[in-house]
Amino acid sequence: MGTQIDVSPTRSDGSWKSGEEVFLEVFNHLKSKGVSRRDREDQLSNQSMDSKSLAEKMIESYGADWVGWLPETVRQQLSSDFGEIPENIIQKIFAIKTMLSNDYFWNNVYIFQNVILALNDMYPDFSSFQEISPAQVVYGILESKKIRDFEFDDVVKAYIRNILFDNGLFVCPPELRFLGLDMAYNMAIDENVEDVETFEGIQSAKIRAIKIYLEEKNNG
Repeated sequence: MGTQIDVSPTRSDGSWKSGEEVFLEVFNHLKSKGVSRRDREDQLSNQSMDSKSLAEKMIESYGADWVGWLPETVRQQLSSDFGEIPENIIQKIFAIKTMLSNDYFWNNVYIFQNVILALNDMYPDFSSFQEISPAQVVYGILESKKIRDFEFDDVVKAYIRNILFDNGLFVCPPELRFLGLDMAYNMAIDENVEDVETFEGIQSAKIRAIKIYLEEKNNG
């Protein structure tokens, strides 16, 4: 015999709920019945949880409405449903919220920088302009593409290029070639070159360092 769930077809003001609202209410009821609070808390307690999994978890739990919630509301709801959540996860959720609610990540240097920090499990300090590394930029952009793929503004592209230049990287990392940055794309760089006394060796070492960082982040 199936489980009986009493879900009102109307809202508190007497208006009819949409089919989606009723479905989400039933879905969340069944989920809460089948998953203990401890299990739910564990789902968001992993500090290395990737951005795509977080986005999927938020949409699964709250539908699309959470994107429009105030930050305080997001914190309160998460605390109520999942208990204590690491701050780096909270900040990553806010970064995902930003990417889903507006286009600032792709056209505002200040927002881009802070979202990149959050996606790299760093705590953004909105009172100051924090430095970000080429490796963090590459990882953050790759993570952002899993959430929403959008064209970067020329101002943000110039900012990315300057970060690479400032860190002595004059050959575009393979992962960022799709951006069309004005860099030495066609130069053949052998990543196995270890002679750091040559230009090729220096560039090779820097690109290898980015790949190592990506592997470490992706392996948790």
